[in-house]
Amino acid sequence: MVETVLRDQKVVIYECASDSLRFIDRPEDDDWPITETAKRSNVSLNGNLYWFGCSNYENDEYYIRIFDFSTEDFKPFCLLPCQMSHSTDELVLAVYKGDRFSLLRQCSVTREIGIWVTKERINNNNGNGGEGVEWLKLMTLSKPNLPKLFGTVSYFIYGKTLYMCNGDDETALACIYIVREDVGKKFQIGSGNINCRHCVYTPNLLSLPLFIG
Repeated sequence: MVETVLRDQKVVIYECASDSLRFIDRPEDDDWPITETAKRSNVSLNGNLYWFGCSNYENDEYYIRIFDFSTEDFKPFCLLPCQMSHSTDELVLAVYKGDRFSLLRQCSVTREIGIWVTKERINNNNGNGGEGVEWLKLMTLSKPNLPKLFGTVSYFIYGKTLYMCNGDDETALACIYIVREDVGKKFQIGSGNINCRHCVYTPNLLSLPLFIG
């Protein structure tokens, strides 16, 4: 098992097998994302880490950056299917159907939420500055009482329904939001702690092998 921790402009790789720590240098062009939500929006897929980078702070040009564990290199992976309309818009990256990316963008002015997903599964060969990665617009949600996303945001998509875990922007209570087209529900799950994440459980339909000792 390999794990990376980014802190104080340093990168640490911890190898469980050898119980060792190694420090590696970050490249000079490695940019931290702007918003707090984007900083927390990193995913692990195919044994690599992906998160947002920004190539132009004045124009808010975002892309997905990868840390390739096989080569221990940082590099751009692909462009985003959309850019931020305002500097305070929120971008959240997640894994879709186990082998693809999904991207959530919320406009900070209208609170409208757009969801994009990659058309094909993500592998270590596609990418390279945006080549080979095609995005599809999955849904647009503009229900008037959508929450203002902030802090730690997690979400997943089932069919045409969006499930989000975030704090209520008025009461600061942790809530689950279920949104589909013009229908929305909110369930309070906490009493003040908004720094929470949900996990998705999918039942395994495969039978486990029997072990006879």
